[in-house]
Amino acid sequence: MVTTDYMLENLSKALNSESYAVPAFLVHGSTSTIINTDTSSLAGQYADVPSLTNSRSSNVVTFTGIKTGALVSGSSGDVLWSQGVVDTSSGGVLQAGVVLPSTVQTTSFDLEAVWEFTIDRV
Repeated sequence: MVTTDYMLENLSKALNSESYAVPAFLVHGSTSTIINTDTSSLAGQYADVPSLTNSRSSNVVTFTGIKTGALVSGSSGDVLWSQGVVDTSSGGVLQAGVVLPSTVQTTSFDLEAVWEFTIDRV
């Protein structure tokens, strides 16, 4: 998983009591393009952008989203090569992302994604 510069900037803003953006939506991409710290969106992003739920336990924040099979757009399924979390459903900026092994989602199943961030000392 790659945490983007945008997410680190928002964590800094939160600590300084400034207005900040949190991950609120799950995105999937159709290409396996490398995700870097300055990446702002996923290549080949699918139109369906499910919302995330979040919870916190001590220093661990968890975001969960479900990409339903009912929203699969391809006749043979959607090929998912990347996944990420963004702040808005339209034009959202990538806060964290990961390249996946090729996964084909069909209308016969939903895909649940759980993103867990641990804030810790290094």
